[in-house]
Amino acid sequence: MRYYTTVLSMSPIDDQSTLGDWQFGLYPSCATYHALFPFSWTVFEEPLPGIRVVIKQLSPFLAHSYSEASLPCGTLLVEVTNTDPLMEAEVSVMFSFQNGTDIATSSKINAAVKSNTCVAVGADDQRLHRPFEASDGSVTGILMQSAVHNIPGTDHIPSSGSKCFAAQGETSFAIATSPSLLSAAAPCKTRASSCSRFVSARASDRNRFFSCASPSSATAADRDKGSEASASRLWRLFVAHGDIAEVLQHDKVVGEDAAGTAQAAAVCLRKTLRPLQRELFPFALAWATPIVRFGGGDCFRRYFTRFFGHSGDSSAAIAAYALHNAADWDGRISAWHSETLSLLPVSDNSSTAGTDSSGGYYRHQLFNELYFLVDGGTIWTDTSAGLDNPWQESRLAEKLIDIAGGDRGSQLSVSLSELQQLRVRMLQHDEFCQRADGGDQSAVGQFMYLEGHEYLMYNTYDVHFYASFALLMLWPQLELSLQKDFALAVCLEDRSIRRMMGEGALRPRKVAGSVPHDLGSPTEAPWRKTNAYNFQDVSNWKDLGPKFVLQIYRDLTYLKHQRLGKGAINTDRFLQMTYPILLEVMHNTAKFDCDDDGMIENSGFPDQTYDIWTAKGVHAYCGGLWISACNATCSLVLWPSAIWLT
Repeated sequence: MRYYTTVLSMSPIDDQSTLGDWQFGLYPSCATYHALFPFSWTVFEEPLPGIRVVIKQLSPFLAHSYSEASLPCGTLLVEVTNTDPLMEAEVSVMFSFQNGTDIATSSKINAAVKSNTCVAVGADDQRLHRPFEASDGSVTGILMQSAVHNIPGTDHIPSSGSKCFAAQGETSFAIATSPSLLSAAAPCKTRASSCSRFVSARASDRNRFFSCASPSSATAADRDKGSEASASRLWRLFVAHGDIAEVLQHDKVVGEDAAGTAQAAAVCLRKTLRPLQRELFPFALAWATPIVRFGGGDCFRRYFTRFFGHSGDSSAAIAAYALHNAADWDGRISAWHSETLSLLPVSDNSSTAGTDSSGGYYRHQLFNELYFLVDGGTIWTDTSAGLDNPWQESRLAEKLIDIAGGDRGSQLSVSLSELQQLRVRMLQHDEFCQRADGGDQSAVGQFMYLEGHEYLMYNTYDVHFYASFALLMLWPQLELSLQKDFALAVCLEDRSIRRMMGEGALRPRKVAGSVPHDLGSPTEAPWRKTNAYNFQDVSNWKDLGPKFVLQIYRDLTYLKHQRLGKGAINTDRFLQMTYPILLEVMHNTAKFDCDDDGMIENSGFPDQTYDIWTAKGVHAYCGGLWISACNATCSLVLWPSAIWLT
């Protein structure tokens, strides 16, 4: 029998690099990439003779989910077809992932270690990478920890016993596969294997895909021939047997030789496919950084910790959970796609993947542009008004991971029964959120995303005005929570003086009664220090106030028409809280009516979202927003649920 092996990547690699023996450089014409967010899939037509491969990626971007949608994970469903009509094919798929890059040689970190500011766990610690499996054997994987302890500002975050909790800055990755889940109706011979650690890059590598931190440590790293060869030995095992095993068991990376190297782990699944048989090889990736820490020192728990706890080990349980629920997520996302597309006008001869009367481009962008809700520097915290929600230690979270034999270096076991109980609890939480008070942050937390990766400002309001309808349709509670944040920020005042970059004028950072441009920067203290934007004086912008009023009115109107049965979000208290602030905003904006004719005027500088365009006097853009906001304010007075009057 002849064996064929390749890396499913078109990227070439230097033969002298750590992964030089791996068979990179697949011919580009054999692969086609597709995307319909949150799905993406790459079709490989015969990357090896007689084999067709489709790698489908998905994450739990689940509309109206306030539990699973917060999970930091994704799944890769590798569909392999044996296209030979006569012969069986033994197919192995290996999934490897690099545990960041080594930072121990960074001068900044070394200085911190010497001053006891933080202590980095050394790369020679075998506990950094540990195998785990589900209690019933349905999942096997590797947990990769990256630990930096004693970070200033995390003292208030609870910890428990001898476990290393995120209060000490712990974060982790986990990769996993399943030999039994998502298999075809007719089972086939299956074997799972893993390698908990191998050196995937070293300081002497110059390949841009596998760069390392410190060239200064190249000599030391290169002396460790065992480290240099571990990736090669792993590849030879995979090529020769279709399985993998430990390759650093006897010649581990130690001491200074570990500096400047990056380490990885791998899981592998081998199946025997009958002629023309199609089989799924499922994999999952999870990453757990339970605590978000901003530049100003504020630390908060991410929202997923409400379900999986704030231990840095939680990525193992999340990866196992993802594999057990990937099929359900796939079905729910597909149903959402179909439901949305059914609302579009479709020509008689078009298919789901075809074109509609607005063009196929519009059809795809309806979904694909939603990526920014996930990838836009997104932060979802378990907080209310910028303060941690009361922590309720989850017994389920405590029981998710057991350590075999009580030894922290031993294999971890993820409890399947506890995962199943947790899923029930999470779905119950979603049901509760659907009927909770609008924007109840004790239930749904707080949500922020950046204006852009180059504009480090959270929830930039003048452009959220355009993007917010997607958030309202998919996660209305998060949209109302965000609006509450802006309502509270209207009342804030920060009289610190800054020089505006646009025209050089000195202005206070935040004026009470004005709608902020944004809720702050990740480099400072979001929610507490708003208006990270300092190009123009946003306290005198003419469009922010009307946009606030119109979004409140739009959100309430949409949810009123969505009320069906007992699952309706209760917006009465939301309106009661926001309406007095809405009136204050309207009174504050009315001061820009300089001639008492009822119409606001622009002031002769870029005083609206188009911040390099000067407008003076009555302006169609700002004037139109003002008239609409006046109408919305009057309409809310007649709102059916006038509880805000009490």
